[in-house]
Amino acid sequence: MVLRYANSGTRIVLMALRHKKLTRRGRKFVQFQMTKRPNCMRVSGFVPCLTKEGPVPAPDHLIKAVAELARETEEPFRISDGVVLGTEMYLVTAANYQLPARYTRQVATLGFRVPSSFPDAGPEDSFFLWPADIKLTVADPIRNSNDINRAGVDPSIAKGILDGAVLSFSWHLWNKVPWERRKHTLVDHYRHVLRRFEMQEHD
Repeated sequence: MVLRYANSGTRIVLMALRHKKLTRRGRKFVQFQMTKRPNCMRVSGFVPCLTKEGPVPAPDHLIKAVAELARETEEPFRISDGVVLGTEMYLVTAANYQLPARYTRQVATLGFRVPSSFPDAGPEDSFFLWPADIKLTVADPIRNSNDINRAGVDPSIAKGILDGAVLSFSWHLWNKVPWERRKHTLVDHYRHVLRRFEMQEHD
């Protein structure tokens, strides 16, 4: 359909209104786009930012501390490539770790969590075994249970790093001697873990 205008003045007014309407739509579209992704400022205007996502590598001093742990204990301890999902905690693990004879698995992955602020903050006051289906071969006579004492299945401890839940030992490893950054190392934490394995399966 062809529109004919009575005079040039009318045509200019209609064109101005149409331009104003399109401009408003354009502004709304730009605002909508800006809510969907962040923009960076350049001389020519706003452009989409390039964001980098992926594992956050452990700091060098933490990598060094884990290497020292592996050397001192002669166990294959290593640190995770990134933090546990939703935390600032790294996993320190040793695969194919020999377990006490009273457990239903002979070997498992032994691990614990260390904060990115280490050594100012010590390891988490617990440790875990993976996979989480480990039981006692013979029921503890005091508790009349095959469940390992003070150990429970936890799906969040190693989320995003290990596949599935872990068996978390909620034993308070540092309840008698608090962590001191200038005195204690990951080797001290591991010694606490060994003492827990030597204990009986009841309080």
